[in-house]
Amino acid sequence: MKFPGSLGSALFRRSRMENEMAEELRFHVESRTEEWIRRGLSRPEAERRARIEFGGVESYKESCREATGLRLFDELRGDIRYALRTLRLSPGFALASILSLAVGIGVNISCFISVDSIVLHPFPFPQLERIMTVWETSVTTLAQRNLIAAGDFVDFKEHAGSFERLSAYRPWNVMLTGVDDPERVQAALVTAEFFDTLGMQPTSGRGFANREC
Repeated sequence: MKFPGSLGSALFRRSRMENEMAEELRFHVESRTEEWIRRGLSRPEAERRARIEFGGVESYKESCREATGLRLFDELRGDIRYALRTLRLSPGFALASILSLAVGIGVNISCFISVDSIVLHPFPFPQLERIMTVWETSVTTLAQRNLIAAGDFVDFKEHAGSFERLSAYRPWNVMLTGVDDPERVQAALVTAEFFDTLGMQPTSGRGFANREC
């Protein structure tokens, strides 16, 4: 028997395929019936034996559907219909199921976004693997991350040979005014080579010059 070349084409041409399959099965059953008649059987007995040999037209069709992968979609469609009927008869259960799915999908999306932003793509800097943060460690207080004084930063910048470029920054909370109501925003005090160190340029405007810092 001939079937469509792919599962997708079978799904889109299912009605045509079913008709062709039924027609071809009838042809095989009739051909086998005529063969039994030539052997001396009556037509009713010949038809009966022909159908027995094929195991029933519907069961043969089912085998053909399974071979083309359509049986899976038939079972899936039946399961969906059964689930919809069950949910329609139990609105409370349906509401609880929908809320559970919504919460589960929301949690999964949040986890994916967090993992993507923190682990996979933490910062949108080019050559992120080459960017490092330098801290001071206090031997007396055992503090692991002390802020570096301005004078120490100048010394590091003059004598450090392991880094291509050094820049300093300090977090700064400021009040943005001039547009509607004042708004507190997060900013930073940085040295002139800050954007060059990160390998990026400001989205709007230009960076700093040494004489401006």
